[in-house]
Amino acid sequence: MDQETLQVDSFDDALHVDTEPYLLFITNENCYFCDMLDPVIAHYLRNYNQIPLHILEADEEIKDSLTACSANSKTCLTGTPGLLEVDNGTVNWAVQGTDPVNDKLKEIALSDQP
Repeated sequence: MDQETLQVDSFDDALHVDTEPYLLFITNENCYFCDMLDPVIAHYLRNYNQIPLHILEADEEIKDSLTACSANSKTCLTGTPGLLEVDNGTVNWAVQGTDPVNDKLKEIALSDQP
């Protein structure tokens, strides 16, 4: 992909990489469904990217911090792939799974304002 993967120690660090709104794609090297989204992510980065997109490779420690949340938390993901919109450390929304991530990126790409 055209975007460098974030080098962070925790999910919380990934929420504070920028003060402007950005998307955070959460993947895992052993995730078949994440691999299916690689061309979609690359296409978004090349052709749209009106909201910057960062990629987070979720190791076991990061995956644990993602799933250790309350049921009503916007950051509660039970696995990968996941996509979040982050604005100054706050998660505005999160989607999980191949189709929801693909659909959300299409929605953002086709909208004038995300």
